[in-house]
Amino acid sequence: MARMDIHWLVLLGLMVPTAVSPVNGQPVGWKGPGNFDYTKHLAKTPSQAAGLPDMPPGFEASLAHPNNFNPLVSGLDFLSDGRMVLLHSSYTDKGSIIYLVDGAAGPREQMKFTKIAGDILGSFGVEVLDNEIYYLAQDGIWKLVKKSGTPETWEQKFIAKYIVPGMEGGHNNGSRYPMFNLVHAKGSLYFGNGAYKNFNVPGRNEGYGLKLDLATGEQEILGRGLRMPNGMGANAAGDVFFTDNQGEYRPGSPVYHLVKGRHYGMAAPRGVTGNQGGTMTDMFPLPTDEPLYSPAIWVPFGSESRSLTNMLYLEHTAFQGQFLAGDNARGAVHRIQLEKVKGEYQGAYFQFSGVLEAGVQSLTTGPDGTIYGGALGRGTGGHSWLGRTAGLMKWKPTGGPLQSIKRVSSQRDGFDMEFTEALSAPAVAPENFWVLSYYYKPTPAYGGPPLDIRNHKITELQTSADRRTLAISVDGLEANRIYRIMLAPGIKTADGLPLFTLNAWYTLNQINEAGPLTTSMISPVRAVENFSKAIFQRRDGVLRIRVPDVGAYTLKLVDLRGILVSTVSGAGAGSHVLQLGTSSPLVAVLNTPSGIFSQIVPPEEL
Repeated sequence: MARMDIHWLVLLGLMVPTAVSPVNGQPVGWKGPGNFDYTKHLAKTPSQAAGLPDMPPGFEASLAHPNNFNPLVSGLDFLSDGRMVLLHSSYTDKGSIIYLVDGAAGPREQMKFTKIAGDILGSFGVEVLDNEIYYLAQDGIWKLVKKSGTPETWEQKFIAKYIVPGMEGGHNNGSRYPMFNLVHAKGSLYFGNGAYKNFNVPGRNEGYGLKLDLATGEQEILGRGLRMPNGMGANAAGDVFFTDNQGEYRPGSPVYHLVKGRHYGMAAPRGVTGNQGGTMTDMFPLPTDEPLYSPAIWVPFGSESRSLTNMLYLEHTAFQGQFLAGDNARGAVHRIQLEKVKGEYQGAYFQFSGVLEAGVQSLTTGPDGTIYGGALGRGTGGHSWLGRTAGLMKWKPTGGPLQSIKRVSSQRDGFDMEFTEALSAPAVAPENFWVLSYYYKPTPAYGGPPLDIRNHKITELQTSADRRTLAISVDGLEANRIYRIMLAPGIKTADGLPLFTLNAWYTLNQINEAGPLTTSMISPVRAVENFSKAIFQRRDGVLRIRVPDVGAYTLKLVDLRGILVSTVSGAGAGSHVLQLGTSSPLVAVLNTPSGIFSQIVPPEEL
């Protein structure tokens, strides 16, 4: 723990706000005018490719910037007077800008952007506290304070340098990557930097999670072994979580609970040599004398996620108490639901929204409950969505039905699954649900596949009296695995509305020893053997099938929308090789003289 005195360095002069009109305001990275057409974009989203819907029911989604003012957003928040604080990023160079935005809730062509600070060095993350604007830059922690008088002026004040080894000198002697995030909890600010690449003094950067106590000015390193923590959030209890990015020792996209003294399993690079380009190859060994902590949630890497970003704690809608997380390399916003089991956090992942203008970096909630997502990307590779790198979007709650899986909870024999609305009676049937599981093994290699994929038999299905909660008992339940629960296409609510979320991924670090969390379960339904025992091997668009000796059979493959992909038939044991035009999960339905059986054929990327 290091003691730091807060330094108040007032810059020469005060920043006088500059009004920026949509016509002549061109921040760094401005691309020029252009409308974004959602309808033309539908077929290109990950959710559509997987046969899933895009826009969340219960929200009105739209763009939130004028056509000719397209910001690179690395931070969002709101002042108490309803004005948005928007941090326009220059990535790692000098030139980041902080704007105040009037009219964010209204028509986007009438929004007004006012520059109140500029020439900031590579800033990621803003946090408004008592109408003072805190932000991170490569040279330290700063804040903006509004001065009295007319016209309105804002004063930049320097708070503290970082205590991260190798970052003491700021930009000139520090990391190419800035500090990430800025989250307030229990009177402190939380932020972090990663061990990804080595632009620091060789061997000194382990990747850190940090805390600054605002009352004392004391800055403290909490956790080590963070790879590239490009997102943080705090829940109502003040517990802080961070997202990390897939790569070395990260076979998926993890969400961790930040706890003092923990190591999160990323090795420190030895030096610059061997640690440039796409993969790090020269790292120190991981510590052997301390435990390495697993993620609270593994978000599946590939078609679902690629580069997780900032987290937003939801204090409204039926998803209250959960987080949204952005992804600057996928056209999706993720929903994260956490629960404590045996003293540690674990939980479920769902998709929240697709059809985005660009990958979301920052999220915030406006005074009227509208959710805003600011886009930030770079280049056309792994840190942009379809080559687009900028934008601002919003999701306004309408109060309508959400048609979603609300949460999944661990129980002794399986999972409780709660829905935002009651399900129809025909939906509550074992043949409408499938469960598969796998695990990840972190290694020094870049990324890694899901291992030991298993189909699980559902042994019992129970429903609450209002059909809002199901208890799903699963055969072969084991801890330290990720369970994907899939619902059949066409499942509807009691009001006849199609269900929006058809997939849930639950990271089962610990099995809850309690029984079902619901208290009034009725009509237990015993499930039959609900998978076919056929063997499926899938790679590079080719599916190889081995059917056991079941007599005459017909095997149909359908996607999660219920659309037929292929049909094969035969008698006795048989083998088939199919060329597929989709990488999404499939449902295999095997019709035999002794019955009809089904199972999930996992996607090439879980």
